[in-house]
Amino acid sequence: MSEGISGIIGVCVGFALAVGYQELKEWRHRKAMRAALLAELKSNLYMLPQKRDIISQILQNLSAGRLLPGDSVRFSSGIYEAHYPTLSWRYSDLERNSLHFIYERFRIIDSTLAGYSDHIVESLQSGSLKDIIGIQTAKMTDIAKELNVAEKLISEHLANRPADVLHLSKDYKEIKDAAFRKT
Repeated sequence: MSEGISGIIGVCVGFALAVGYQELKEWRHRKAMRAALLAELKSNLYMLPQKRDIISQILQNLSAGRLLPGDSVRFSSGIYEAHYPTLSWRYSDLERNSLHFIYERFRIIDSTLAGYSDHIVESLQSGSLKDIIGIQTAKMTDIAKELNVAEKLISEHLANRPADVLHLSKDYKEIKDAAFRKT
């Protein structure tokens, strides 16, 4: 009987060790992916001055009636795209929402910069150059403001103080009819 109990205890200890080892392995992987995502965010933070310069040059050329292509190196999003979906449930609501808003801003900024000159060329067939340049100037001014918002959100996230971008700290009744401004 003693051998049977020893066998059961051995199986239980072996099972606990196997599960513990697997959990340790997964914890280390999650920690490494979190660090990689933060490193990607930091790299993107350092890209913001380049994007500002591109937008500034575009605005200067638009004001002179010239068209400057807006293509540039896109924000890095490989870690976010590859690992965020499987790790997002491990993040707090604030972290998850903050990352979503940051990376969506990256996507919007990159797609706007990449497509703006093509949009002007297409629009020339149906509108006046002055009107089109005015619209694109306003759009680039908005994108420049988005860079400022992204910078603030990234800085807060990297400082381990992700912004409450969806105002989760407030009661829903309080915010459902609110007019939202950029955070």
